[in-house]
Amino acid sequence: MLLPTIRLVYNRKKTATRAKSAPIEIVVTHKGKRTYLSTGIAAKLDQWNGQRVIRCVGCDSMTKMVYDLFEKVEKVSAELCAANDFSFDELRRELERENDRRVDMFDWIKERIEQRVIKANTR
Repeated sequence: MLLPTIRLVYNRKKTATRAKSAPIEIVVTHKGKRTYLSTGIAAKLDQWNGQRVIRCVGCDSMTKMVYDLFEKVEKVSAELCAANDFSFDELRRELERENDRRVDMFDWIKERIEQRVIKANTR
């Protein structure tokens, strides 16, 4: 069972400046092939120190989001390797399933309506 290598990459395309942001990405390498996964977070050149987001509003929460996603990718890839079913397509599918497990707004509204006490005079 060969586990994939997972690491963070910032400014992969060398586009970041002090005025322009570049994405922070997760690189997954397995058997000589690699794929890039977006974290959804971008930072300017002076806002990334190699391990975390610094010098901006909400930098701690952005760093936490990056590392939460990093841990999720590690967990899902380890599960796929344990099942001998690792592929980049399967990794992306499982990560999308993880995101779909969040509560949908309409499900939340339906649940809230069912829990709420409705009186006779409620219109």
